[in-house]
Amino acid sequence: MYAPTWESVSSHPLPDWYDDAKLGILLHWGLYSVPGWAPVGADVGELFDAAVDRYVEYILLAGLAVYFRGSPVALMLCLGAVLGSFMVSYTTAKAEALGVVPPKGAMRRAERAVYVTCGCALAPIWELVMPGAHTVASISLGRELPIELALLVVAVVANVSAIRRTFRIAELIREKKPAA
Repeated sequence: MYAPTWESVSSHPLPDWYDDAKLGILLHWGLYSVPGWAPVGADVGELFDAAVDRYVEYILLAGLAVYFRGSPVALMLCLGAVLGSFMVSYTTAKAEALGVVPPKGAMRRAERAVYVTCGCALAPIWELVMPGAHTVASISLGRELPIELALLVVAVVANVSAIRRTFRIAELIREKKPAA
């Protein structure tokens, strides 16, 4: 039996699943999961969910920008990814605010998160393949290459998607207005 003391609690063995699933617990039960406890369909829950999503994405990309501050090319990739992320979200929100159906497009939040997270997760594995620091024209071919490639994909595809959405939303607005 255990007593209500730290010594007693710390002597309790942890189950194997807990030691193996710490990352999963972190990913599922972070601050960003709080809006998920709001009632289904609650506007306030949706508002907080959207806001927390944007903050989490910004924090990740800003952290990468700080990490890559010494590499102009990688820093520009980070800033391009930030711009594309915000513009994809903005065009969707603006379309909804103007009363038109937001067009489908690439690089929505979940896609961006998968690309950047996979790039970060593959970095240590890539370092095993390409150990040491190797750069060509300010681009790291070492540990950071998977992150830089993910940022490149997000920056290019998200910005192209945002531009295409902008033109499609403009078309939808023109179609919506009655002919004079």
